[in-house]
Parts: sequence; structure tokens; C-alpha cells
Amino acid sequence: MWKLVDLPSHKVAIIAKWIYKLKR
Repeated sequence: MWKLVDLPSHKVAIIAKWIYKLKR
């Protein structure tokens, strides 16, 4: 399983990219 510290980082990056694409 992934690390609890790595999960949030990845999720934040994915969410940020999605928001950026949606806002554009």
C-alpha cells in the first residue's frame, strides 16, 4: 500500500491539475 504521506501529495497534485483544466 502507498504511504499516507504520499497519498495526499498525489491527490493534491491531481486535484490541482483538474481545477486548472476546468477553470481554463
